[in-house]
Amino acid sequence: MLAYQRSGPNMPRSPSSAFYPNSRGASSPLCLSPALSPPVQCQHHAVPNPRCLGCRMAMGGQADSYMASEDFSVQQCYYSDKPPVDVPAVEEFAPLSPTSESSDFTSPIPGESDEESYLLRMRFAMQELDNQVEFVVGNRFLDLGCCPGGFSTYVLSKLPSIVGDGVSLPVELGGHSLAVPQALRSRFTVHWGDITRFNHASGHAGSGQFNRLATFPIPPNTYDLVIADGHRPPIILKQVGHEQRYARDLLLVSQLLAAIRAVKVGGSILVKLSLSLANQALDGFMHRVVVALGELSSRVPLVALKPKSIYATAGSFYVLVRGVEAVPRRGLELKLEALWINLLGGGAINTKAINKLVSAKETRNKKEWLAALLEPVQDIRRGAKEARGQ
Repeated sequence: MLAYQRSGPNMPRSPSSAFYPNSRGASSPLCLSPALSPPVQCQHHAVPNPRCLGCRMAMGGQADSYMASEDFSVQQCYYSDKPPVDVPAVEEFAPLSPTSESSDFTSPIPGESDEESYLLRMRFAMQELDNQVEFVVGNRFLDLGCCPGGFSTYVLSKLPSIVGDGVSLPVELGGHSLAVPQALRSRFTVHWGDITRFNHASGHAGSGQFNRLATFPIPPNTYDLVIADGHRPPIILKQVGHEQRYARDLLLVSQLLAAIRAVKVGGSILVKLSLSLANQALDGFMHRVVVALGELSSRVPLVALKPKSIYATAGSFYVLVRGVEAVPRRGLELKLEALWINLLGGGAINTKAINKLVSAKETRNKKEWLAALLEPVQDIRRGAKEARGQ
């Protein structure tokens, strides 16, 4: 699901309309004039396919947006004066889902930007996760670190009546631009800002020191689903040592705190974490975050998920919390708020800090549970590495 620059009403129709008179992409046969030179082919089809975004873009088409089948094996363009239509899945076409981490930021479709390609891959990844354990339900959702918008595009496409909010780092600060299709944007509002620089302690005693920070624009106890998948911009990734660890920890704590406050009682939270930052003893900060999240619901077990289509060999994975309960949510909120204040004041995530989140004894008692929870994630990583000869 990609968004392209909309053509103005007085702009001429792109050359592709000569080959595809039905701009909805119907499967009528192509009528190519012998006087015309052969069209440029996309890499997926030897013969131009009216349902293929690559074919349209290869022949100079300027699409506004496109719709795709469930497995992205079929895509359909539509122009700004035509509505999107549902496209049935066709198994014989090669899917456009990502196959390697080396291609995560490389577009497979002529005319498609890397930003839009990233949206496509993340949309497919969200579909993978939701197929494993269906959690994309409800009336309102929040996407923290939303741009370019792959996860939000999936949610908005799956649930025609859902409305959502997103928080994303502005482009001028190193963030992604919004690429959610125009047809979906009326149900989605983006709040631009650095999530680590909003005031997440406005109700804390003595929090006047944070008055210089902007008020977080997201209402509490509101959303059926909260997604926390923000990542550090390239400028932060170039940092080393304490500076990088500080930025990483502050981003994670800020997202966790925002997510826990925003989700409604009974709602779900999907959080991205990383095994690459976890120690072999299963008692580090990342593991304690998992234990803490597991205590948010006594009725529905925690689930660890990992897509196979993107970052399969990487340490990143997702924890899904369902059926959030009010009392443990408030307890974790207060602990995370204290961590956030400590970090913003220049502190660090050290042993003393993580013991306040979850004690070392409690973490040791959960060691077998942690290992069992994370084993499916490790299996996917091992399988992907073996397939690539790593």
